[in-house]
Amino acid sequence: MDARELTDDPRIAPVIAELQQAFDDGRIVSDVIDSNGHQYVDLVIEGGGVLGVALAGYTWALRRCGIRFHSIAGASAGAINAMLLAALDGTTPTDPQDGTEDQQTNDPVSPQRAIDDDWLIDKLANVPIDEFVDGPAPIRKFIKSWFWTDRWRRFFRIGFWMLNVGRVWRQLCESFGLNPGKRFEQWLTRTLDEAGLSSLPTLDTRRERVHGRVRMRDGILAADGTPRSVDDLDAKLIVVSADLVTQSRVVLPQRTEHHWSTDPHPAALVRASMSIPGFFEPVVLEAGGRVDRPSMMIDGGLLSNFPIDLLHRPDLVPRLPTFGVKVGVEPERTKAPEAIGGYLTALLLTLRRNLEHEHILANPDFERIVQAIDTQGHSWLEFDVEDAAKLDLFARGVESAADFLLGPKGADGQRRSAEGFDWASYKELRGVRASMFGG
Repeated sequence: MDARELTDDPRIAPVIAELQQAFDDGRIVSDVIDSNGHQYVDLVIEGGGVLGVALAGYTWALRRCGIRFHSIAGASAGAINAMLLAALDGTTPTDPQDGTEDQQTNDPVSPQRAIDDDWLIDKLANVPIDEFVDGPAPIRKFIKSWFWTDRWRRFFRIGFWMLNVGRVWRQLCESFGLNPGKRFEQWLTRTLDEAGLSSLPTLDTRRERVHGRVRMRDGILAADGTPRSVDDLDAKLIVVSADLVTQSRVVLPQRTEHHWSTDPHPAALVRASMSIPGFFEPVVLEAGGRVDRPSMMIDGGLLSNFPIDLLHRPDLVPRLPTFGVKVGVEPERTKAPEAIGGYLTALLLTLRRNLEHEHILANPDFERIVQAIDTQGHSWLEFDVEDAAKLDLFARGVESAADFLLGPKGADGQRRSAEGFDWASYKELRGVRASMFGG
């Protein structure tokens, strides 16, 4: 599906117009800006398989009203979105907001097309999930049988599973995963190469360029009356994995040299972050060279599915906020699981959300900076997503961005503006919190 089919959806145009009008009228969301008037925020992304189309709509809407991303973090499937956003930064020849030439884009990119917002949307809207199921043929068919919708095929599904359960068990015992994950890494490698992002040094250079553009808004003072500065800020990309050898969370690319004997392609970091146990084989790295012990990398989402704690500092008044975006509105749970399926699901979610929930309890400002996109009616793992579903997900992402920034609409169709993001009141809240830390 072409990006223009998503961005030209009639459902989206009035939302973008409303957002742009609000920012043209002077809405402020950050004290960190650049010479073109863009406002910068940090962004934390929760993954969601094909629901990434909704995330693309959300980030596209923010960019359309002049918001840019200083640091970006994600785990599991969220690492894909984070890495592609990082690939977009520093390569766009013109800014889609104002047409201003970007003087910082000297990296070689594919001459076949511009690396711009349309490129990003196109990649996220057309992730070839079906191709990522790259195990042996019987394993591929076993996995896809879970998503059979035809009435008669579903009738025979249990028998099909019983015939193949032995093969599946042997595959898990031999490789700890049903799919090697090579096709996913190859797809992401090609995608990043198209954007000219083929090495970690290039990634570092581009993040440095992002930081090199920014400055503080005039008149912003510290508590002692001196002007605040951006000099001690870093524009980072963070993807999170987990190592079964050290039994710990691994923050990449910062910890790359402790796990890879030579610098890997940036796509390898994402592959390590989304090694979903059972579905993908873990990434096994041998000791040697600068690495003194092996690693077995699995899905970072198991320990930290929404790593907002890596960018959110509760002990100071921020110069730029950390926005978070999640897919799916979590229902309130009022009773214990009663069946084995519910028990296992609750167990997995407890592991995935433990750090996140601790951070929420310790930081009551969390609810002011995190938006959940309602994706009810859509599955995170669909092998053949219809165009109508992509249109709906993208539009929901755009509408969710407007709800977060301007306030959600009530039953009368009017926005409850008091519930939108308010930078001034948010800084006041953070000032109270910082005083508790002596900041």
